[in-house]
Amino acid sequence: MTPLLLLGAYLAFMHVRSIQAERDQTARNIASVVVAALDQELNTRIDGLQMLAISQWIEVPAHWLDLYHEAQRFQQSFGSHVILANAELQMLLNTRIPFGSPLPKLPHPKKQSAAQTALATGKPAVGDIVFGPVAHEPLVAIALPIKRGGEAAYLLMTTIETQQLQNRLERVPLPKGWGISIVDGNKDVIARVAPLSLKSSGDVDDEGRFVINSLVSSWSVMLEIPTTAYRLPVYSAAALWAIALLGAALISILGGKLASRRLGQAVASIIPRKVANGSTPNVLEITAARNLLEEYMVGREVAEAAMRERDFKLTAIVDNSPSALSIKYTDGRYALANPNFQRIHHLGEAEIIGKTDFDLYPDEFARQFRLNDERLLQTMERQSVEETMLVGGELRNFMSHMFPILDASGAASFICRISLDITEAKRNASELERHRLELEAQIEKRTAELAEANTALSHHLAEVEDLYNQAPCGYHSINRDGLFLRINDTELDWLGLSRDEVVGKMNFSQILSPKSKQDFIVNFERFKETGAVRDLEFELLRKDGSVMSVLVSAKMIRDNDGNFISTRSIVFDNTDRKALEIALSRSEARLKGFSITPRP
Repeated sequence: MTPLLLLGAYLAFMHVRSIQAERDQTARNIASVVVAALDQELNTRIDGLQMLAISQWIEVPAHWLDLYHEAQRFQQSFGSHVILANAELQMLLNTRIPFGSPLPKLPHPKKQSAAQTALATGKPAVGDIVFGPVAHEPLVAIALPIKRGGEAAYLLMTTIETQQLQNRLERVPLPKGWGISIVDGNKDVIARVAPLSLKSSGDVDDEGRFVINSLVSSWSVMLEIPTTAYRLPVYSAAALWAIALLGAALISILGGKLASRRLGQAVASIIPRKVANGSTPNVLEITAARNLLEEYMVGREVAEAAMRERDFKLTAIVDNSPSALSIKYTDGRYALANPNFQRIHHLGEAEIIGKTDFDLYPDEFARQFRLNDERLLQTMERQSVEETMLVGGELRNFMSHMFPILDASGAASFICRISLDITEAKRNASELERHRLELEAQIEKRTAELAEANTALSHHLAEVEDLYNQAPCGYHSINRDGLFLRINDTELDWLGLSRDEVVGKMNFSQILSPKSKQDFIVNFERFKETGAVRDLEFELLRKDGSVMSVLVSAKMIRDNDGNFISTRSIVFDNTDRKALEIALSRSEARLKGFSITPRP
């Protein structure tokens, strides 16, 4: 009897292990599919940002309205709003509100920030959950640094409301009682689907928790199986084994023909069926065993129904996926190809299943696909690679997200590939890049022309400055208070003063003789009214104390409102003319001293 009991216990144990292994692999596969879809969605938005970053308007504030319209088209395509910010994290535009509206700075969360990470690494970054200062709701952000001169000058960002991710997660088919969550790098929940009775902290053991990390972000997907559901097969097998042991003991004790007959009838009643005379034997232990078996069978039927429902939903997702989804055995033979894969390749399912890439593609492409498969099997880590396929005689570019499907022992049984056609996106990016290069060439040419013009202008200004300073006459400008604003070298040489001693420090009246100072005060007030004077005679008082006679003419410079700004004054050396006037005056005086007396 004992060997039979041990054999039963062993078989029950192996049966439980098989159920658990199958369930664990199902959990890992569901989490892997969700992570792959999540990474694909994040990568798609990063690619979109990179295309938008090529825009010629980013560095031209006068054209940010045009950039705003381009960002709105991005938002319509991806369902994610766009933000442009500078390196100081100041928002410059946000498609969530009208262009030109006042915008705050980006938030500074203590956990991982997409903006700060992108600035620090110079690479695209996905941040943790944060409360949006403009959206006023929880969201996550993707940031792309835009470098100028080797440094990040701007940040182009897109945001995803957590409700969007919640809606997507709710469409994931799960067995009854299971829960699934998307958590950020700080372990904060971004989205979660689970029964109200399931609490991650207490209702799930570590062995019932399956975590798959994202390749694109610090996020992860966590699938949870409640402890009661996870251990149900163990409890059921243990109960059956205990019942079997009890039954064996009863058989040994009761013995005899009567016990054998009644035991046979009781065992027969497990199927439930009445004996010939319509009565049912009443062996309580066997009746309990029958009831437990019936409950187990009902539970198994419920579990199988849940698995069928899950398989139905997963099949619906695979069949309706816009991506080309395929599953291959590790030797390269196709085990599954979804309808979109078949449509893209113009092949039926029967023409694909069991074939290898060498049967479907030219050798050069098939070798590359096989190399990617082998690399995946070596690393056993999910990968995202760009692949080129020959489809209908045309080369098409695909972004393929690959991950291994593991068996109960942890070995790879299949290779799953989810491929998204990015041919048009790459063409658009190439065209945008061509326009960007053309624009940069035009800007470079224009910059060179402006530099040449600036050089010519500098030479011209130098010539004008030289003419101003080396003119044979004096030039100066004073403000309405008579303070020197500017003076040329010629006039400074006459005065024997330096420019530092005069400009901004001396008043014009300070370089005049006492007599001329009074004349200046009177004429300067008149000048403020008339706006011009001509050939006013003054005596300049040099630094060495000598006096120099000059003639001054001036015009007033006004602003748009007619207010006095400064004078434009020209000063002529009047020394020779003054000496001539003095000599002439003396000659006239001598002539007047002569008297002409007539002869008698």
